[in-house]
Parts: sequence; structure tokens; C-alpha cells
Amino acid sequence: FELWPTGAQELATDPRAQAQACLTPIPGTTRIVTAGQPSRLVERDLATGAIVREIPTGPGFAILSFSLSPDRTEALSLDVNGQANRWRLPGLERVASLETKPGAASHAIYNPSGERIAIGRWDGHVAVFDTSTGTQVHDWKVHAGAVSRLAYAPDGRRLYSASRDQTVWMLDAETGERLHKFKGHGAGVIGFGLDGPGERLAVGLESGPIWIWNLATKTREAVLIGHEKITTWTAFHPNGAYLFSASYDGTVRLWHIESSTAVATVRGHKDGMGPLHFDAETGHLHAGALRSGEVYTYDFSPAWWPREGVMDRIEQMLQLRLVDVSAERIPAHRLR
Repeated sequence: FELWPTGAQELATDPRAQAQACLTPIPGTTRIVTAGQPSRLVERDLATGAIVREIPTGPGFAILSFSLSPDRTEALSLDVNGQANRWRLPGLERVASLETKPGAASHAIYNPSGERIAIGRWDGHVAVFDTSTGTQVHDWKVHAGAVSRLAYAPDGRRLYSASRDQTVWMLDAETGERLHKFKGHGAGVIGFGLDGPGERLAVGLESGPIWIWNLATKTREAVLIGHEKITTWTAFHPNGAYLFSASYDGTVRLWHIESSTAVATVRGHKDGMGPLHFDAETGHLHAGALRSGEVYTYDFSPAWWPREGVMDRIEQMLQLRLVDVSAERIPAHRLR
């Protein structure tokens, strides 16, 4: 079934269009941080949509990554020129900058212990930094093309690196040894994510489909077909049975993985959709528009799902192929 953001309330207006590459709620608050182009962090109030403040981050380069530390007391921003800054939360005070190699970079994350930071670069390298000293300890050549996204396994022993060269590598997180290559995608890997237990990878492709890889068997578990353009972002639901995705085709989809079925499609956005964040505590999905700078919030809390359980509803949908959702439209508000 399809859910449209009709009647969405525009809560605040920022006349300056910005490329939006990431959005992250600030733990313990009702605020969210968005970042992109120009080089600034924008802190917004989720309840009203108002811009609380804007924080310049550097000499005008677009921000491509803003990630939380494992203990949620810090965040890490990365701009396209490789400048990485660490920020204390919730106040967003800059506490340190990493001495990174100047040049195009794409994604930065903490490892599960918070002792290392990995940065993916457009030259196919992955650089690893010690958080206590801020110095680089490793520089590994991994891909023939640009690194698009990184993800650590929950135990920190493996690092997964996705690339526009159409591959995903599983690396030894300590040595950088390339342990396994996930290949055959036929297109560059853009929207990429690891589920909570570290059992499956979601690989969103430039051609639109999403591949689900089983990490234990190293086999493809499912292919989700529906997006008509680049799949820019993927995010697993905490129960592992569902996946959210966003695309340049202007849609956000909710997939039932086992059946490879899109059970909800949100249309009507002004432009391509990019960063997603699912808040397990509230059940809200935050979705950022890539060019306009708008942030849409959709309610996927337990109250939205039928009381008999979502699995029953999914099975019913697959059997009947028709569900009346006229009374079940997802409430949405729009921040701009």
C-alpha cells in the first residue's frame, strides 16, 4: 500500500537550499542535527521545526557524514575535503579535530569501543585513527573506486566497506586484511547498512535494487526491487524483519525482507530522498530531502501497526493483495 505525505505541516522555513547528506537526533533531547552544503551543522527543534542554531564547521566544504560515538556523548563530522571534527553532546561544542590527509572523503564512523575512527575516501582507501591521540594508525587500500559507506560489526572485529566499484569488502578491523568480497551487484553501492546483530548487510545500488546479504553464509538472501533510481540510504528496523530505504526517485519505502515486498511507499516529496534515521524509542522515522533541506518525520510507532501484530497484517496483505489504509495514513510533519 502507499502512504502519501499529504497535508504535511511546514513548521519552519529556511530560504537557503542545502544539499543534505546526514541527519542525527541528539541523544536525550528533542533536537536533531542536519548537515550538508554549505559547511555547517543545523540544529533544529523536532517539536516546532525551528532552527535553534547554525554552527560553521570549516572552510566551506560540504559535510557528508555526522556519526554518534558508541556512548552517545560525542559526534563526528566529516567534510568532503577530509576535515573531521569531534563534537561534545548535547551541547555541540567542538572538542578536537583529526589530522587527516587533505582530499576527498566520504564517510566516518566510530568503532564499537569508541577507541578507533574509520574514514572512507574517494581514492578507495580506508584510514583508521586513534581517538585518544587523534593520530592515524592505519591506511589501507581497499577498493578500485570511491568508498561510499562504512560499518563496524557489533563486536568490532570486522569492518565492512562499500564502494562505487560495485563491491563490499569484509575487513579485519585490526590489520585491514581483506577477508571476503561481496560482489556481483552490477552497479555501484551507495545505500549501505548493517543490521543490529551484525547478521545481514543491506546493499543499496546506483541502479535502484537492494541486495540483502547473509553474513554467516556469505550468500544473497533477498533482492528488493522497486526504487527506480539510486537507492541512497538503508536502515534496518530493530526487529530485523523490515528495512527502510530512500531513493533519488523521491520515495521512502518500508520492506518486508523475507517476502521481498514493499509494504509501504511514501511518495510526494519534492526531490530525491537521502539520509534516514529510525528512532526505536519513539518509533519515528526521520527522512531528509537531498536538495531542498527538508526533513520529514513519519510515525511508525507501535500504535500505527495493527494490534494483532504487524506480521499478521503482512501475511494478510500478501494473501489478499488489497488493504484499505484510508484510516491508517502515517502522520507526518515537515521541517525546512
